[in-house]
Parts: sequence; C-alpha cells; structure tokens
Amino acid sequence: MKKVAIAEYINLENENKEPVGHAPKVLEESADLLKNKYNITLFCSESLSGGLITGYEVIKVKGNFHKGNKALMLISRWKNLNKVFSFAKDYDIIWFTNVDWVMYLYLAMKRKKRPHIMVTLYRDIIDDMKTYSSSLRRLLGRICMRAVDDVALYIVTNPSLKLFDNQITLPDFYYSEKYEKYKDVKKKEQLVCLGAMRGTKDLEGVVRHFAGTEIKVYIAGDFMDKDEYKSLKDISEDNITIEDRVLPFDEYYSLIAESKYTLLPYKKERYENATSGILLESIFLNSIPIAPEWLLSNNKISGIGYSSISELPITMEGLNKLAENYNPDVEAFRKENIQDRLVKAIEVYIQ
Repeated sequence: MKKVAIAEYINLENENKEPVGHAPKVLEESADLLKNKYNITLFCSESLSGGLITGYEVIKVKGNFHKGNKALMLISRWKNLNKVFSFAKDYDIIWFTNVDWVMYLYLAMKRKKRPHIMVTLYRDIIDDMKTYSSSLRRLLGRICMRAVDDVALYIVTNPSLKLFDNQITLPDFYYSEKYEKYKDVKKKEQLVCLGAMRGTKDLEGVVRHFAGTEIKVYIAGDFMDKDEYKSLKDISEDNITIEDRVLPFDEYYSLIAESKYTLLPYKKERYENATSGILLESIFLNSIPIAPEWLLSNNKISGIGYSSISELPITMEGLNKLAENYNPDVEAFRKENIQDRLVKAIEVYIQ
C-alpha cells in the first residue's frame, strides 16, 4: 500500500493557540478520502491535531500566530516544509492541503528528488504570484513560478477556474453522515455569519444595514483585528449579537443548522477567485446562503445573491420571498462521489 503524507505547514493560530479557519476539518476529510487506499500520515501543529484529528499517525510541526512577525512566520513555514520533506522523503505522495507562495519558493530552491506532489488550491494563487506589487515580491514570484510544474496533481476547489491540464475540480468539503444529526434541528428566523474574521468580509456593511431592524443577526468567529470587533460592537443594535471566539465544531454546525439563513458577506477585491467552505456547509445543514452574486455564480451554488448588501430586504418576509425558489442539491457533494473522482485522478496523474 502506497504511503501518503497529508501536510499542513501554515497552521494559522490565534493568540490562544486555537486553529484559525477550517484546516482541522480539511485535514481530517482529506485523510478520510484516502485511508482505505493508502497509508496516511498527517503533518500539522499541536493545535490542529490535539483532540481534533484522531486515528492517524501525526508528525507535529510548528503553529503560526496569524498576527505574528511576518519574517518569523516565513522562517517557521520554511522549517515546517523542511520537516515534511525530511520525514516524508521516502513516501509516494505528499499532499499539501493549504499552500501559499512559500511552498513554491521552497520547491524552486530545493531542486532534488522528492515524492509526487499534490496541491489543493482554494483561489488562483498563480495569478497572485504573477502580479505582486513590490519589486522584491515580483522577483520572488518569478522564482516561485519555476516550481508550478513540479506539482503532479492540482485539486482546484473553484469550478470556474481552469488553471492546469493536470487539475481536478473538487469542493472544499464533502457531504457525509455527520450532518444527518442536525437535519431535524428547529429553524430560527435569524441570520448567522460565522468563521474566521480576517478582513475578507464586509462586516461593517452587514451591521450598518441590519442594525435596528426586525432581523436577528448573529456574528461569531475569531477576529484578527480586535479594533474591528470593538467598532462593530459600537455601531450594532439589540438585534445583532457579535462574539469574538472560536466556535467548537458541534456548536458551529448547530448554529448554522438552526438558522434559516447563513450570511457570507465576502469582499470581491479580497475573495473574488476563492471558494468558501461555509457556503457548502450552509447547504449541507439546510441553511439558505446569502452571498454576493459572483460568489454563488463562481461556485455554481443556489442562494440569495446580491450586488450590494444595501439592496437586501430588512424584513424576514422580504428575505423569505427571495428564497421561494431556493432548491439545494447535495448529491454532487456526497463523499462517495468525491472519493471516487479523487482516487481515479491520482491513478491517472501519479503513476
């Protein structure tokens, strides 16, 4: 049986050493897709593996505080990559489920025999590297581009992005039985906005638009900018609850499942070519997504789309009217379908 290392070298953490974002879930689901076909080893930080991922061999690498010194974060990621390639040098495949330009720089600078590389991309990082603004970043970007073809298989989550000949399009997450326990949760007439709060969401626009209306809005997640959290609290009204904390998975799923709507107010300039795991989770948990039209279109997902937050109704009756034709379909996201496509792609692109 072939050996596969599934690696998370970025490992973003908050000041309490809690993982930021969906990295634990991505690692767990990625391993679950391959565990019946390959021997799996995970590379991740203590914050990701501790109590969140079980049943696999785990080799620990360093975590990164998301507001830490950029130079130190670069050094930490480089060291993590060194450890991954050192420990997994005799593996058949290394699958990086979350990457940035540092991985490409490492591959370009370390030109030596290595296992086959798989990479998951949630946005067009290649375009990012081609269009860096500073002269130093442009130079680094050109070096990074030398390693783009070193990857044997790309897994691209945005169905609207066709970047490589050796790519397969798969969603951020798959639908499985773990969501079934929430299907009978009683719905509340409310909106939730959850996840990591890292400047990619127009939270001020949400609060200003819905403050003082009849619609209950619950915003919760780890705020990278604590001043943003304070300013949002200052302009909110009684119908809006805002909390700065990392939600345990069960509470996170429960909040989406009990809410009629899930709000995803992403900023186009920060998120245009990216996908959203929460968008999929809202469908899996039968909460109607409210998101920019471009996000729904790029992901080929149904929901309530808007061009500007200000055009959204401020009554539940108005939202309900827009949702009358909502018709979600989870069949394409079922685990069995995703698993079959992934294994076949590995067999085709990695001999």
